[in-house]
Amino acid sequence: MAESAGTDVTGLKHRGRISQLVTLSAVIAYTAGNAFMSGGLGVAGREIGLSAIETGSILSFGALAGVLAAPLWGHASDTTSRRLLLLLVVPLVAAGPAIAAAVFFWPWALAASLAFPVLAGARLVQAASGAALIPIAQSLTTETTTPQQRVSGMGMLGVAISLGTLAGSVLLWLTAGLGPGAGFAAVAGLGVAAFVLTVWLFRDRDRQPEMEPGERAVPLRLVWPNLAITFLGFLAYTMVQPVLGFRFMDAFGLGSAEAAGNAGLVLTAAAVMLVIVQFLVAARKNWEATPMLRTGSIAGLVGALLLWVAQDFIQLAAAMALVGIALAFMSPANLAHMSLVTGRGAQGKLGGLNVAARGLGVAAGPICGTFLYVWQPEAPFVVAAMIVTIIVGLTRIMRTSPSPVTPSAAQSG
Repeated sequence: MAESAGTDVTGLKHRGRISQLVTLSAVIAYTAGNAFMSGGLGVAGREIGLSAIETGSILSFGALAGVLAAPLWGHASDTTSRRLLLLLVVPLVAAGPAIAAAVFFWPWALAASLAFPVLAGARLVQAASGAALIPIAQSLTTETTTPQQRVSGMGMLGVAISLGTLAGSVLLWLTAGLGPGAGFAAVAGLGVAAFVLTVWLFRDRDRQPEMEPGERAVPLRLVWPNLAITFLGFLAYTMVQPVLGFRFMDAFGLGSAEAAGNAGLVLTAAAVMLVIVQFLVAARKNWEATPMLRTGSIAGLVGALLLWVAQDFIQLAAAMALVGIALAFMSPANLAHMSLVTGRGAQGKLGGLNVAARGLGVAAGPICGTFLYVWQPEAPFVVAAMIVTIIVGLTRIMRTSPSPVTPSAAQSG
């Protein structure tokens, strides 16, 4: 009897890991779409008569839709069938890029005045539906990892997000000669593949487990520093991204084309280090969340200070690479820390709140960075360093070694 019970538990964990990987494939499709749209919609939109303001509005309103939808999806993932949710949202994640592909393949079939609302609708569908995926993946990761494996499990989620972003950028480059329609079609193909995997392999829990009421509530008293770190971290990171090219032109005297190329290489250095270190984090199983988060925040502060004082391309690239390493440490450690102090029945809700915090930071960062740069060219880098200093302080007020939440602990939180 004991052997049979052990076999059942092993089988459930194996099924959960497969479902987790399937969900991560959908996360890759979603983040690839985000990256492709962010990088390619401006130029592609100009070809069919859209203004820069119109394409910017499409991207901004899509991001806002994701921020608003994520907490709702997170709540749904804790209370309803996650398989049903995935069967609903993954086709929509594919539908958004597919609609965009049709617009760019056959622009003559659509009145010029309709291009903006159709593309805006496609982006809203893709962003609002895709906001469900990371909370679901976070919930599954919690179920399929022990507390000692939590950081590495969240590292796998980070790898999926980074790989998707990288895939979208690579598709933008590979399909440049074929036109934007081909690129959007390729992104839609990733979504279709994820949907096929969902239908074929995703298996959810047979029924909701029995829980105390306190396990279904997010302990905001305990996780607010984590949510603040998510918001502030992405605010600081996206604050400096758009002004790097300006700095190469204004401080280093480069032309626009060379400045854009150098800025792209600097951001690539950060992205490459982010992916490499996240893979290493995911490969090791016994990280401790709090020390790792504190170490990452200090590395991020050093990187931000180096960005401020950098005097040439090599120094800027090295500083951004260090920032990428810091993010690779902080993101999974932050996710693991907050998941360990939250009950089983609130992991999706927590994931939705975290996605919303991330989205707010990503939305506010570029606007703040460009306004600060216009006021004073060094201001974005100074303010980013100040923000990371606040993050370092937040890591010092957290519970030092969070352990898996118990019903009573959840109720007290």
